[in-house]
Amino acid sequence: MKKVLMILLSLLLVAGLAGCDINKPKDVSISSNWKDLEFIMGKEKYSFPLFFKDFANKGWSLEGDDDLSPGEYTDYVYILYNDAFYDSKQDQYAFVYVDFENYGDKVQSIRKCNIWCVSLYRVDDLGNIINNCYEIELAKGIKWGSTKQEIISAYGEPVDETANEYNGITYVILRYLDNSNNENTIMYLYVFDNGGLSIVDLMRYPLEE
Repeated sequence: MKKVLMILLSLLLVAGLAGCDINKPKDVSISSNWKDLEFIMGKEKYSFPLFFKDFANKGWSLEGDDDLSPGEYTDYVYILYNDAFYDSKQDQYAFVYVDFENYGDKVQSIRKCNIWCVSLYRVDDLGNIINNCYEIELAKGIKWGSTKQEIISAYGEPVDETANEYNGITYVILRYLDNSNNENTIMYLYVFDNGGLSIVDLMRYPLEE
């Protein structure tokens, strides 16, 4: 009888602990200052400095594996994709675009270099919204679909604002810039008239001497 009671108590204890761990919400709070360039993508937090491994650890794969010389950087995008954000009906991934720079003193793979630019998209090349896109959150709760007014209320007036049109879709680009700490910290927010915030560019790289 004692053995039976001990087994039952053990099972109840394990079930109780499992319930606490499994159902406990994950803490993914981020800085309220946009200049820190922290963001949530999906349910994961990302912070600069960034490397490919930070994405690989969360299920992202990289197309390409080039080498960079010391001081060399890429000025075209590499694509990260994740099977969790694939839409079979559209036959399309929700991508993340990244660029790398080698801050080291020897040649190394981009997979080991700093990521100086991250571009987040919820639209495809034609400006259509990708159905199975990742959710994002920037400083002060700015998300996909946020309006120009909501962004300015959160971050203040941008350094500049540019109106654009592509494939019949009109949008504005809001640019935020900070040059402190011997670094360029830049954020471009693309706000579509028909859908609010739809593209985000986050950049950090050293000031030129």
